[in-house]
Amino acid sequence: MSEWEKVKLEDLVRIKHGFAFKGEHFCVQPSRYSLVTPGNFAIGGGFLRTKKFYDGPVPQEYVLAPGDLLVTMTDLSKAGDTLGYSAVVPRDESTTYLHNQRVGLVEVLDPSIADPAFLQWVMRASAYRQEVLASATGTTVRHTSPGRIAAYEFHLPPLSEQRAIAAVLGALDDKIESNRRSISRLEDMFMLECAALMADAEPAGVQRLAELAHLSLGGTPSRANPAFWDGGEIPWINSGCLHERPVLTPADYVTQLGLERSATKLVPAGATVVAITGATLGVISRLGSPCAINQSVVAICSPDQPLNTYLYFWIRSNIAELVSSATGAAQQHVNKSNFEELRVALPPGRTLAAVHELRALLDQEVRLAKESRTLSQLRDALLPELLSGRLRVRDAEQVVSEAV
Repeated sequence: MSEWEKVKLEDLVRIKHGFAFKGEHFCVQPSRYSLVTPGNFAIGGGFLRTKKFYDGPVPQEYVLAPGDLLVTMTDLSKAGDTLGYSAVVPRDESTTYLHNQRVGLVEVLDPSIADPAFLQWVMRASAYRQEVLASATGTTVRHTSPGRIAAYEFHLPPLSEQRAIAAVLGALDDKIESNRRSISRLEDMFMLECAALMADAEPAGVQRLAELAHLSLGGTPSRANPAFWDGGEIPWINSGCLHERPVLTPADYVTQLGLERSATKLVPAGATVVAITGATLGVISRLGSPCAINQSVVAICSPDQPLNTYLYFWIRSNIAELVSSATGAAQQHVNKSNFEELRVALPPGRTLAAVHELRALLDQEVRLAKESRTLSQLRDALLPELLSGRLRVRDAEQVVSEAV
């Protein structure tokens, strides 16, 4: 630790603002380009592969490359869930990412002094985050700036140790990413095999969704009442959490009192959850564990397990129809009643049973997601110890090798 130099981020990096790409060129259909927005940043840092497609003109200086280090400078949540966190642009053969406004590109001034892979972990540490939040402006929408981010002061180890720390933490992230890809493949397999079963089946009838399942719309306990939140142990999610599939990571935790005295609803594991408003409109996932939901999420759950499995497939297959009924100018949304009136084509009993057998794929997704959550918790525990020098790299390597 004695050879670690005290520095500020501004000594090591320049943070470049993004470009205001025109909304008239945003598109729903997949295109060559995807805009990186604050929605691409995970709570805790890291890149989420959500895609906001763009098909307009592109200034070349705002085309991102795999490995570029980014930081989010705006957050729509009052708690600033992702404000200031870093993420690294992934390699993605299906799209080219663009540097959009409200996101900063972190450019290292001298790679012989500071390693970009190490700096991403500095910008995911709790001490850094506390400083960013303390200097942030805004209430409904939180903002920071390159200057406020760059003012953060910390101890910089020698380059070789920076790289070793980044490698240890990166090994955990690599395993988490491998699990994410496996989950994506399992999800694709589930949808394809369900579709094949349905292609050979004659509909056995049509019913309203409200007749087949219980639909819940959530809410948010008052933040003005600490008794609703402080010491809470009940996971509570908002629509941003639905980018995770299956959902295991809550946005916050509420108390039993908060659950009982607000509009939030506790929903069981296995429920289908759909975002009904704003930028996340139409995002679908399943709950990997019981969660309370907020007012931007509708949950659909049937006690009939084969039917519950089928409804997840059916809603995922028909979400475009629902989203097309969205209303609102500034912020598009659909209502719970729109879901209730959906007409669901039901398969014959033998097909329903065959679909339910494919739930094993969804159960495997949950197992992988839970493993990733454990790895994330280990990574987050190691991070401050490594950055402070309290834990040496060789000791952390042993812990990580046992975990992965």
